[in-house]
Amino acid sequence: MHPLGGPSQGSSVDLALGAHLDIGWLWMQRFRALDGLGIFIRPMYRGDIDFALGGGKPSNRNMKDAKKADAGVAISLASLRRGPWLDVGLVW
Repeated sequence: MHPLGGPSQGSSVDLALGAHLDIGWLWMQRFRALDGLGIFIRPMYRGDIDFALGGGKPSNRNMKDAKKADAGVAISLASLRRGPWLDVGLVW
């Protein structure tokens, strides 16, 4: 039984793919007076793309053939993120 009171659903393993691309420049400076402590600055252009596919398209169902209240779920998701990015940090 589902925690919210509905029927339990099965689980499956599905496909998820992603790609990531960074194009940029790295500058780093260490300081002797600080025992080698330094900083880095990395400006770049970043792009990410992700896909998640699961289950495919649900089939159509004739309501008069349904024996009980059951449901199926399928997901398909595509995501694209891109833009400028800046990392700044310490080096020791």
